[in-house]
Amino acid sequence: MADEPTPDPQAESDSADVDAGQDTELVGLDDHVTRYIERLKGEAATYRSKLRATEEQYEGLQRKYETEQEKRDREIGERERAAGRADRDDEVAGLKAQLLDQRIKVRAGGRFADPDDAPLYLDRTALANVDSRHLDAAIDKQLAAVLEQKTHLAVKQAHGVLVTQGGRSEIPNGRPRERSWLRG
Repeated sequence: MADEPTPDPQAESDSADVDAGQDTELVGLDDHVTRYIERLKGEAATYRSKLRATEEQYEGLQRKYETEQEKRDREIGERERAAGRADRDDEVAGLKAQLLDQRIKVRAGGRFADPDDAPLYLDRTALANVDSRHLDAAIDKQLAAVLEQKTHLAVKQAHGVLVTQGGRSEIPNGRPRERSWLRG
């Protein structure tokens, strides 16, 4: 009996949730069997609560009687876990900021002469609080407000004639023209 591992309370609470969902299967059973199953479920819940209380008491006794070295090791482990969580949170925040910058640059493309300038002019804290479904609309709204105030950032529209390479003076007849290989 002492060699048996202690059952996991989380696994038992999960199985209790599954049992609670199986009540619909008990409808066709005999009343005696249904009462017996309900009594067993009640006993299982009692044992789970006793197990949790005993585990808490055990952890309390472990902390009470742990050596100074064990206390230092536990505290160091807790600090390292907290530092790891802080590092991870910083990295995630940095990646979210980069993602927001890229999204702003994409939305600024075609409107700003240099889309890389767009993130510099937008209010990131306001955008961070916007739901992801409405983020593009919020970015567009802020971009329009920036371009309204700072027109020099907008793409310059060409007025007048569009200058291109030009048309051909004669229709090609299928023969290569002199120096046509230069044009590629």
